[in-house]
Amino acid sequence: MAISESTKKMREKFRQELEDNCSRPADMKMALMSALRPIPTTQSTSVFMSSGMDSHAVLWAMLALGHRPLITSFTLDTHESTDFKAAKHASEVYGLEFNPVILNSSEKHLKSWVKHAVGKLGLIKKSSIECIWPMMQAVRNCPAKHIVVGFDSDIYFATAKKPSMHAKDIVKKYWQSNFRGDVKIQNTFFQNLAYKKDKIFHIPFTTCRVWAEMLSVGTYEEMHKPQKRQLREAFADDLKKCIVKPHQNFQLGDTNIADNFSDKLLSSDWNIRNSKSVVAIYNDVRLGKIPKELL
Repeated sequence: MAISESTKKMREKFRQELEDNCSRPADMKMALMSALRPIPTTQSTSVFMSSGMDSHAVLWAMLALGHRPLITSFTLDTHESTDFKAAKHASEVYGLEFNPVILNSSEKHLKSWVKHAVGKLGLIKKSSIECIWPMMQAVRNCPAKHIVVGFDSDIYFATAKKPSMHAKDIVKKYWQSNFRGDVKIQNTFFQNLAYKKDKIFHIPFTTCRVWAEMLSVGTYEEMHKPQKRQLREAFADDLKKCIVKPHQNFQLGDTNIADNFSDKLLSSDWNIRNSKSVVAIYNDVRLGKIPKELL
């Protein structure tokens, strides 16, 4: 069947619009605002913050929508981390209430958590055991109805270790793979935990609206001159007011979360094999090799 001239013109116009949208600069501010707009301004909200660009961008988008969120951040009871200080600073800059979550770093408490994480929650990976612990405390100690986090921006900007090393020249294939990939266990855990506490857990960087904006981004180098350029440009004025640090692993830096688990557990009576890696202890707990009198 022949296609009419009017249909050809409409099809060409539509295709040109798609091409134009894919070649324009990413509007990450509007994307985040769109992802967060369903949250009612009449209900209590909290942004979980670190010193990173992602959580700051989420905060700035919330402020642009008219929210006055509670700022929640955690730190070990032994010291105040850079993440904690930066979050507290942001709350002061914008006159927002600050909700500090102080983590118990004692050996007894960590042992209790590992038994629960491995035995009850079925966690296996070191990253899950150590990263879920502080976030779970934060969710439990947050009074707001809506919790908003900056999780998973590392997917779009390929800042995690493997993609930054091996996927710089195929970053769009990396996005496609992750867009179709499995939901992270941590995200599901926190959403379920929040639901049980009558809260709603929001991860705006996982929404289709933000994904659509990333399709207009070019190469890996264009995204990281400077690092996460699209976010920096979208919130340029707010960026000048806050303490924003380069991307780093959740467990590392001066949060000391990973080091705290290693130091306390490797020097404890749970290290029955005199191992140099805390992973061996997690495996021994999972396999029931720790003597019952030590648990």
